[in-house]
Amino acid sequence: MLLSDAYKLGRPEALKKKTFTPTSPLPCLDSYEGDLSDDYWNLWNKLTWDEADHKSWVDPDSLWEVCFEAGVRNIPLLSKVCDYVRNGARIGCRGEGRLPTYGVNDKSVNENGFQVMDAVHSWVSDGICLGPLKESELPFENYTISPLTTRPKPNGSLRIILDLSFPHLDSYELGDGVPLSVNAGIKKEEYITTMTSTTLWLQALMNAGVGCVMSKCDWSSAYKHFHVNKDDLPLQVSFPLILL
Repeated sequence: MLLSDAYKLGRPEALKKKTFTPTSPLPCLDSYEGDLSDDYWNLWNKLTWDEADHKSWVDPDSLWEVCFEAGVRNIPLLSKVCDYVRNGARIGCRGEGRLPTYGVNDKSVNENGFQVMDAVHSWVSDGICLGPLKESELPFENYTISPLTTRPKPNGSLRIILDLSFPHLDSYELGDGVPLSVNAGIKKEEYITTMTSTTLWLQALMNAGVGCVMSKCDWSSAYKHFHVNKDDLPLQVSFPLILL
């Protein structure tokens, strides 16, 4: 009955696209292809390795207290999580996944250069990543440069993605002696995650019935609250930045 009624409803209106409003004083360049001038990079709020505090936004001691007061008694797991927060998470990449590779940014990064640079500049200002850095300023000799790419969101804003699956070499695996992507060097069975889906969400809605109330919690910069361990930062370089 409910499905029959649902078919009578019209399609919802398309999301209104956001008007891009820059948050930084960076100028809009005619082109973002190739090497940009030092005059441009000098306009950035630069953050170097020595200047960064290398700390997550979440305080590990406060996290322990809150979890313990909430009744969490899995002490080994809680200790592991707090250690990740305190010392940075180890991403689990091993073997050929740690060998240096070099990827070039997707053309969409150049096409949306002004918007991309504005977003990345805000990351630097917030201490989420280091940069902009020249090769001689990198604090390590061997590193992986993964390409950036972009995807438009339904509302017209831009999602910036670090492609840690580059190079895409499906015919090779750990032990073959070929430099692989960072993701290929991580054993998925060691990081099992259960995700939801539209189907599960609709089933929950149907089970709850008419009059139910549902809510959604969305963290701002959700994946940037916790830093990565310093040993793994050479795997998170993307021209011209290091993602913390």
